[in-house]
Amino acid sequence: MTGALGVGTALGAPLAARLVDKRGTRVLMPLALAHAMALLAIWILGRSEAPDAVLMVAALGAGAAFPPSGSVLRSRWHELVSHPDLVRTAYAFDSVMIEVSFVAGPLITAVIVALSGPEVALALSAVLVILGTALFLARLPDSEGTLEGHGAPRGFLGPLSEPAIRMIALTTFPVGFCIGTVEVAVPAFSQGEGSTALAGILLAVWSGASGIGGLVFGGSRRCSWARASPAWER
Repeated sequence: MTGALGVGTALGAPLAARLVDKRGTRVLMPLALAHAMALLAIWILGRSEAPDAVLMVAALGAGAAFPPSGSVLRSRWHELVSHPDLVRTAYAFDSVMIEVSFVAGPLITAVIVALSGPEVALALSAVLVILGTALFLARLPDSEGTLEGHGAPRGFLGPLSEPAIRMIALTTFPVGFCIGTVEVAVPAFSQGEGSTALAGILLAVWSGASGIGGLVFGGSRRCSWARASPAWER
């Protein structure tokens, strides 16, 4: 099911992003509700001993409906910070907080699974995605209009029609493949070792090391390549 959830996220993320471009951030809440309903469906289907294929379809739907709140936030940092020089700091802080959530999330999930079972973890995830999306939208400043009609790439490919975007997508594909593989392989390894809670601990350690690496890189001032400005800023 972890693999189906990952595939659903990979397939649904571009479509959700295009939907946000066309309709604005108001589509985030319907997506969050659909994601939560799919998580609860996994719980209900699991308790009713539904076939694995049905559970995988529900997991696929949960991944496809995941609201792209993080992407929306990163596209709006320039509106949220008080000074342009703080945009880079905001991106760095955003990355660190993502790693913190990757560390804390698996640990909390492991504790919940060990004490109460995976069903409670699914229900809590459903509640948190709705609550988090609502709080995010409440704090996000209103932005007039959408990307459509403001020079946004049109056509079936959308932003992928731009060569620079295609290059970024191709170069990040191996990294995304690695991350997705680890998130599937670690739970499978833990289950094979007879401890499903171990997956949360291992993923937390992995994410913690990633966060430390990001902080070290972000704080590096001695490497000229680390502090060189990107080409698009020159």
